[in-house]
Amino acid sequence: MRSTKPLRTSMTTRHAGTTWPYQLTCVLWALVLLLITVGHTVTTYGAGMAVPDWPTTYGYFLLLPPKVWFQHWDVFLAHSHRLIAAIVILSSILVTAAFWKARSHPHAWLATGGLFLVCLQVVLGGFRVLTADALFARIHACIGPLFFGLVTLLAVMTSPAYERYLQEHTRPLTGWLTRRTAVRWSICKRNCWTPAVNL
Repeated sequence: MRSTKPLRTSMTTRHAGTTWPYQLTCVLWALVLLLITVGHTVTTYGAGMAVPDWPTTYGYFLLLPPKVWFQHWDVFLAHSHRLIAAIVILSSILVTAAFWKARSHPHAWLATGGLFLVCLQVVLGGFRVLTADALFARIHACIGPLFFGLVTLLAVMTSPAYERYLQEHTRPLTGWLTRRTAVRWSICKRNCWTPAVNL
């Protein structure tokens, strides 16, 4: 009897090779949820303009000294929001690269769209700080949930449970459509291309 162990091993390897982008997407989803939570906290406490410069924080980049970071609650919120946003951008780059490497192009384009949205979100937040224009804050607040929804959609579409659902429910529907199309085509061909008989 032929051993099925190599076959199972190859199937397991292939399955693992296609699920790791999904796992990265789940990590990104959790980070985006944290980012939105901190962002809403910043808005609630009115700490959006606590830091006057951008992209630096009082002349420092991401590695802000604890003495400056914890000197005031508003500064702590604002810089924490920036720090989490930087982590989300890096995670989005990893997720996008993973989907282009291991997944189909629709998923990869969806991940690329998410990367574009989060970069736009960061730029709008910077313009809000530099210009003190409330319009940038409103647009910034709208794009955040949109990005979160896109990441959620990507996580659902690439989950193993959703793919199993598609395999179980799409094939019968596809077979039914194929049979119906074949019947319609045969009727049309018989009625349109059958030579007329002179009576």
